[in-house]
Amino acid sequence: MLVVDRMALRERRDAASLDARVREPVELRVEVPAAHADALQPSGSPWLVATPLPAMMSGRTLVVDAPVSPALARGMEREQEVLIG
Repeated sequence: MLVVDRMALRERRDAASLDARVREPVELRVEVPAAHADALQPSGSPWLVATPLPAMMSGRTLVVDAPVSPALARGMEREQEVLIG
């Protein structure tokens, strides 16, 4: 199982980041300049985009332990169907 959890929004003077732990453990970060910090939300959506392929390639179930956009979740289900072929 590939689990994404511990989402955290961090703001600094010059940038803002959205961090998450992908258990094995691996840390991922989405970072933007401080001027765009309002674009980041503590959400599972970025991780739902970044982690399905590694989970599929290793044969593990993906669990994103945070709310995700329902439209994105539907789109990712379709993407998985296409990748499996």
